[in-house]
Amino acid sequence: MEVQKFNIPKNVAVVIGCSDIVYEIASVFRKIYVIVNSEEVARKIKHMKNVGIVVAEKVVDFDFDVDLVLFVKEVDENYLNWAVKKSKLIVVEIDEKSVKEILKSKCSRVEIGEGFVFAIP
Repeated sequence: MEVQKFNIPKNVAVVIGCSDIVYEIASVFRKIYVIVNSEEVARKIKHMKNVGIVVAEKVVDFDFDVDLVLFVKEVDENYLNWAVKKSKLIVVEIDEKSVKEILKSKCSRVEIGEGFVFAIP
């Protein structure tokens, strides 16, 4: 993933959903929080040292700065609104026209990468 080309701190990332991309994000950021909606998914990644797991079905708000929010495979509008307010960079792991249009309406800059959409709030 092309996160390194964006000049943002690499301290905290929030991943909404789960896929193998979590391993890549964990190698770049000091701490990541993965928000999933089932214990089964949480068990698959609980062994990772710099990963905090949150099992939730509603928006979880953190009381600290977030450098990156990554949406895996789908975008929840409530989380997107939260991410626009809270993060320095939003990444969506799908390349759908509807997602691009939503991001363009909410963010100052949107770039298309290979398999990803990047947006700066």
